[in-house]
Amino acid sequence: MSNSKYRLSKITIENIKNTEYGEISFPVQGINNERKAGLLGIYGANGSGKTAVIYALNILKTLMSGYALDNDTYNYITKGKNEAKLKFEFDFETKDLISYIAYEFILAKDNDEPLYVKDEKVTYKRQEDSRTIVLIDTTRDESTDLLFSPKLKYEHVKKDKDTLIDLMVSSKMAHEKRESFIFRKETLDLLKDKWERHIEYHILTLLNKYANFNMFVILDNKYNHLPFFFRIADEKKQLLQYGEIGLRYGENEIDTDYYNICTRVVSQLSLVLSEIVPGVEIKIKDYGQVTLKDGSVGNRIELMSKKNDVEIPIKYESEGIKKIISILSALAAMFNHQGVLVAIDELDSGIFEYLLGSILEVINDTGSGQLIFTSHNLHPLEVLDSDNIVFTTINPLNRYIKFTNVRDSNNLRNFYLREVALRATGQKEIVYDDIKKHKISKAFRKAKNYSE
Repeated sequence: MSNSKYRLSKITIENIKNTEYGEISFPVQGINNERKAGLLGIYGANGSGKTAVIYALNILKTLMSGYALDNDTYNYITKGKNEAKLKFEFDFETKDLISYIAYEFILAKDNDEPLYVKDEKVTYKRQEDSRTIVLIDTTRDESTDLLFSPKLKYEHVKKDKDTLIDLMVSSKMAHEKRESFIFRKETLDLLKDKWERHIEYHILTLLNKYANFNMFVILDNKYNHLPFFFRIADEKKQLLQYGEIGLRYGENEIDTDYYNICTRVVSQLSLVLSEIVPGVEIKIKDYGQVTLKDGSVGNRIELMSKKNDVEIPIKYESEGIKKIISILSALAAMFNHQGVLVAIDELDSGIFEYLLGSILEVINDTGSGQLIFTSHNLHPLEVLDSDNIVFTTINPLNRYIKFTNVRDSNNLRNFYLREVALRATGQKEIVYDDIKKHKISKAFRKAKNYSE
């Protein structure tokens, strides 16, 4: 996937958290431009739907990678609703394919029954196609016994009865395990030699690999360890290793493979960190070899920060430094590879605003991949174009908007604050439900009775 180019072009969200409906279209960066990042910042009040976008992307990555959703995904569906619908649209370009591709699905819950995935659909339209083509659609028609449509494709696969039975089992397992039927490894393996048009199977595997190798979704969870989201390639940009690793604060006993990954990742991160936070480095302190629980030989290590020749355990560093370290490897991959997407919740958490603005400026001007982030810090509004910013509204049925009437001479930060305070910029939706200061004061006085 090293020479491939991918862009997420649009997200449609229905009934995720407090977003009953919202659409986000991403800036058109020109897929043939080798060095142009696609940045999108999501801004808005607390509880206004920013993190719903990151949740949606995390769901996409999980399902399209062929993994099971967590139990708590059940709670992501808007309260009072039984279903959530998500649709993701992409522009893909590889050496043998230039195509629009879309993947949509429904998350459903029936009363107290476990969450499950249904009505999955993949469509595509290549440059040479005159219309959008349905590749596979698992929406069930009660009048037929089709496992999926289009019917002609299903009938072709159905010729092999053993394959059909195995697909029925895969469908049942996907339902029970909160997985995608389409992107389960078992389903993809079964369809490999049964799909009439090779290009369509190729599209499914491209989506699967994209989610596994090129998507990094970083939620603002409070970890008891330091997470590293990494993607390691060789000199020819061929992918070697990818994923997430976590080192607990304090000492860790890890196997040799894990140790080699950690050593390489930390070495790369330290180079970037020392430029972002001058004088600060990170390193692995190796206490030597140990015998692990399985009897194999590993190493006992601890992650350290170093400044002015003084080393301290990373657990005593500031939250801002920890946040920067945890996202740096994924940002580096996104900066250097057009096919990588990184989504970060609360990017500004603990990071000095001027530094945040500088990082985003560098990525926007000279990076290659896509970065989607939520933030409360308004400084990036002064360094990014208005096309790179989406604002949340107080309308759950139209949760995301881009500002209109913004001139090149306008300072977007001031423009936004003027809309928040005065609603004076002519937007069709309200972006902030004005608070009443006297009511806050009254509430604090009432709270006195509970604090004495």
